[in-house]
Amino acid sequence: MTRGGRLTAALLALALGIAALGAAPVRADVGTAGSLYTGKGGTATAPTGEKPQAKTWFHDGAWWAVMYNTATGSFEIYKRIDGAWSTTGTVVDARDGSWQDVLWDGNHLQVVSAGNRATNTGSAVRYSRFGYDSSTQRYVVEIPQVSLTNYGVEVAVLDRDSTGAIWITYTHGSQVYVTHSTTDQSTWVTPYVMPVGNPANVSADDISSIVSFNGHIGVMWSYQAPNGTGVPDEFYWATHIDGQPDDAWQVQPAFGGIEMADDHINLKAIDGDPAGQVFAAVKTSLNRAADPQIMLLWLDDWGAWHSTTVLRVSDGTPTRAQVAIDKGSRDLYVFASEGPCCTGGAIYMKETSLDSIAFPTGPGIPLIESSTDPKINNVDTPKEPVDATTGLPLLASDDSTHRYWHTFLPLDGTDVTPPETRIATGPTGTTASTSAQLSLSSDEPGSTFECSLDGAAFTPCPSPITYDGLTATDHTFRVQAVDPSGNVDPTPAARSWTVASTPSLFADGFESDDFSQWTTVLTGADGGAALESDTVASGAFAARLSATGNTGSFAYARKALPGTPTSVTISGTFRIDAEGGAGGNVPLLRLYDPSGARLLTLYRPNGNTKIYVGHSGITASTTGRLPSATWGRFDVAVTTAGAGASALTVSLDGARISSTTTASLGTAGVATLQIGNETKRQPFVVVADDVEAR
Repeated sequence: MTRGGRLTAALLALALGIAALGAAPVRADVGTAGSLYTGKGGTATAPTGEKPQAKTWFHDGAWWAVMYNTATGSFEIYKRIDGAWSTTGTVVDARDGSWQDVLWDGNHLQVVSAGNRATNTGSAVRYSRFGYDSSTQRYVVEIPQVSLTNYGVEVAVLDRDSTGAIWITYTHGSQVYVTHSTTDQSTWVTPYVMPVGNPANVSADDISSIVSFNGHIGVMWSYQAPNGTGVPDEFYWATHIDGQPDDAWQVQPAFGGIEMADDHINLKAIDGDPAGQVFAAVKTSLNRAADPQIMLLWLDDWGAWHSTTVLRVSDGTPTRAQVAIDKGSRDLYVFASEGPCCTGGAIYMKETSLDSIAFPTGPGIPLIESSTDPKINNVDTPKEPVDATTGLPLLASDDSTHRYWHTFLPLDGTDVTPPETRIATGPTGTTASTSAQLSLSSDEPGSTFECSLDGAAFTPCPSPITYDGLTATDHTFRVQAVDPSGNVDPTPAARSWTVASTPSLFADGFESDDFSQWTTVLTGADGGAALESDTVASGAFAARLSATGNTGSFAYARKALPGTPTSVTISGTFRIDAEGGAGGNVPLLRLYDPSGARLLTLYRPNGNTKIYVGHSGITASTTGRLPSATWGRFDVAVTTAGAGASALTVSLDGARISSTTTASLGTAGVATLQIGNETKRQPFVVVADDVEAR
């Protein structure tokens, strides 16, 4: 597993193990519930948006963020202390209908903030700058808000070039704009349309973003072509060498095609890395299940763009992706909301090494997910690359409950991979037994287990674990492994079964460690019939029947059913541990009528895994298979209604594998059931458990 893979696991283990911070505890599947962003002071909307923006930065050994304070109705600077976010009281923007993008440039906190009301001066794009007082660990205003427009925009984004100029981009009036500071960051050039010709003309829904890299400023924007025109969508990329005139821009397509663009862009840069200079998480407008939805684009050192699929539509209609780079381990992470488009649901992560950029299939790993906050969205990541000295915080928000969510990825490289949990044996399907025994395993030696039955809290449990006195209803068992490092499997293994409420005609009684409930148990020569505890499907005991090819060898157990029912279901869990040569077979179950005539045989031919059923003078192949040394739960339902009118249904592990309503099983009913084989010199070993008739 890559270092990044271990980091994913670390976050999962941490998120599952800590209580909600910064608010009253809220039960979370993964992640930590934070403060509300609605209250008497006001209400914010999607405060961890927008898609190209960053709300967090690292300085003076701590993480900081711009977050909404409901008590004051303002966006303020918060500090992460002991896993919780707390306000410092420094106001960044008093407009609750604004969204901020922030950059710590090493000396100053640069902020751009704007509302999204295009014709409202109260939504204007505003720039401000803050300094840091190390003695008080507080930020102070150095440059109060400077209005750069008299209108609002969907999103404004900023970065700093190598000369110290701050650049800002946004879209307005279906055009892409940029502006930048002059000598002192308190004065700015008038915002101007990107001087790149027609590509700067976009739709009203498109956005732009900006990034500083290797002595350049780069701007990327989306162009969503009108539907039905056959014109391809594009993500355009324009670059400006630091210090050059404002009209010195070069433009090129970065990625495009029919429906291949949407207004989702997140840019990050890393200087001097052979993998590339700039990385972009973008979204397409495709909507078929197999279509790519989230793409990663990267700019190589020769100025060419490359792309790969991160997530597809079928991976939960992913949206609002962001990218982060671990410069220490050289891993790249893509985060996205996955859930009903486009309100979100949960935050997932996928990762790749910068040395070989490729993403595994599937939705990725859940990082923030809650059963009480169903629309978690707008994940936020910092602009700057991170490493083990900083870790990586994630913010997100749920507009249905108006609550922040957060988590933290340590990036420390420790081996905290969560274990995988498996249920080796246990009940399945429908059973008359009110006891259940389940055997558990994990892929990490030394793991312990925590179990839950029917929704109860997880508590430590042994393997095997036994439950007695179960009620006649459906039951669900879940178990999660805990490895020696304390990491918990975030995806517990589960097993469901039903304890039948129908009065049983017969139960095998194997838990008494004998055949006392059976009418006849016979063996010949070296045939064997015995109870054992080494191999069981559930409970403590099962019956092992065996015979060899030697003269006179056979073994079977029979039960005379009370009342000779004309409609009955015989159930049993079987495994075949040995068989004879070609041409023979291993019977699992046989039924007889009152005269002793055989009604039915359920068997597996030697050298084959397929199950067959013989009845009415015919042999019928089923769709079921039972490999050797594998448990299978069979249900055989029989109604003896005469020639051509009898019904027979066979199920394996709850799935029907054979069915007919035209069998010829007579009308006398089922008198006897048998496990094993009365035919001599037919080698076999069968283990039977939970055999019952009802």
